[in-house]
Amino acid sequence: MIKDKSLKIRLDSEEYAKLQAYAELKKVSMAHILREYVRRLPNPKDPVRH
Repeated sequence: MIKDKSLKIRLDSEEYAKLQAYAELKKVSMAHILREYVRRLPNPKDPVRH
């Protein structure tokens, strides 16, 4: 999949450190962690399940 979109986010020092530590633990980039999280979000076009 072509990555043609960019997103700039602002994190506080604690959030940044947490993300950085997790990425280092998993030996992946911080961007990879965030992309995987977004991929796991429910599709907003799917009906809401109750």
